[in-house]
Amino acid sequence: MEPGTKGKGTNKGNAHLQQRPGLKFQFIEEHRSVFRIEKMCSVLGVSRSGYYKWRATPPSERKKHRERLVQRIEYHFHDNGEIYGSPKITKKLQQEGFTVGEKTVG
Repeated sequence: MEPGTKGKGTNKGNAHLQQRPGLKFQFIEEHRSVFRIEKMCSVLGVSRSGYYKWRATPPSERKKHRERLVQRIEYHFHDNGEIYGSPKITKKLQQEGFTVGEKTVG
């Protein structure tokens, strides 16, 4: 443990262990062909049943909307020679019916 951490055990090397369960499950999903699911769940401190429940749950409307938005942002960026910034892309998205601000795009 580092001096001054008062038993918190914080260090940059274990940042993946301090993530929310959804991020841990995403990590497991991306690495399940390399490592055993049981082992990853144990190391990351999540249950296997939680992982399988997460996997079976369909994406939320918010997540689907976010994915569509990211696809459209990437489309406008690449379609316009990769020179459009967040103000122009925001205007394009608003013309398409998205309710979005520059901070979300940028």
